[in-house]
Amino acid sequence: MRLQIQRSDSTNASSQPLPPAENLLQSEFWARFKALRGHEVFRFAVNDGKEQAPLRAMSRQLGADSCGVYVPHGPEIEPGMGSEGQQLETLAEQLREQLPEWCVAVRFDLPWHTPYIDPDYFDEGGDWQGPPAARMRELRMNFGTENRLLRKAPTDLQPPDTVIVNLDCSEQSLLAAMKSKTRYNIGLATRRGVQVRVGREAELDTFYRLYEETSLRQGIAVEDIQYFVDLFQAAKDPQGALDDGGATWPALYFAEYKHRPLAAAIVLHHSTKAYYLYGGSSLDERDRMPSYLLQWEAMRAARKAGCRSYDLFGIPPNSAPHHPMHGLYQFKLGFPGRVEHYRGCWDYPFQPELYETASATTSLESNAYHH
Repeated sequence: MRLQIQRSDSTNASSQPLPPAENLLQSEFWARFKALRGHEVFRFAVNDGKEQAPLRAMSRQLGADSCGVYVPHGPEIEPGMGSEGQQLETLAEQLREQLPEWCVAVRFDLPWHTPYIDPDYFDEGGDWQGPPAARMRELRMNFGTENRLLRKAPTDLQPPDTVIVNLDCSEQSLLAAMKSKTRYNIGLATRRGVQVRVGREAELDTFYRLYEETSLRQGIAVEDIQYFVDLFQAAKDPQGALDDGGATWPALYFAEYKHRPLAAAIVLHHSTKAYYLYGGSSLDERDRMPSYLLQWEAMRAARKAGCRSYDLFGIPPNSAPHHPMHGLYQFKLGFPGRVEHYRGCWDYPFQPELYETASATTSLESNAYHH
């Protein structure tokens, strides 16, 4: 694999454009958003001799006194089965030569599917039981590598399990494929007077109140409101839009009853994919089922905008009723999507001793994902 640095300064004649990103978190839009949030962004092109893909990495705190570099949903080029660790090692060692000395490790949040899908990993009811222990996964990932340094990260920053709805069909087909309860609740919300509308950036404070209320209720980490202001600000960057082919943008939706917001969602659109990344709802008027109609209308809007898939972005690994997010699992699986299981975050330490110290005291371990 060959690694090339691509300069991001569009005013520099020697700068070469990066190839289009397949997923949102490797897009130029996302890189510019993270730059607004204070992260240093590094841009590369990865070529394995057959195809070329972008690789954007961002500075990230790995502990109280250590920093590393984080690659969200990258690299996009997925190797053949059995060579994953070798590819990551080759890529990491080439990145080592290009990254600052302060970089303790590189963290890859892999968009690659889990290899643990044999029948032994499913129960009698067909429910996936999750991957084996981290140590067993590390043995497999390091097979064939020279340095055997790859480590399963102490936490996953993006949810490794999700549901993706195929929008490349008619609305009637989507409705027919839903679970009956979901389809019923969408109709119920309409009958009970819930309406969904597109929100304006000036209404982010209204969104934030619902988002914060939900996050606190569920006991998960809360971003500050400036996070969402920056998200919409990044979409206004004309160069960022140009680099992404003009096809990455956020949309804000509200589900309301008598003009009172009951639920809200921010959906990111990138190329032909839509991602439901952020949302919130009030406990008031929950019997009107606003969240069901909200998601359905967001899917309809994404489909009309040319998106062929809608990523509900994050579920528990299975339907275990004791999981704190079991209700979320049931809600999202009510829509006609396929469940995807990815490999999660993997670290390659450049400074093993500092990395081990940072891992033991990492501030990244929490009960929430960090986009």
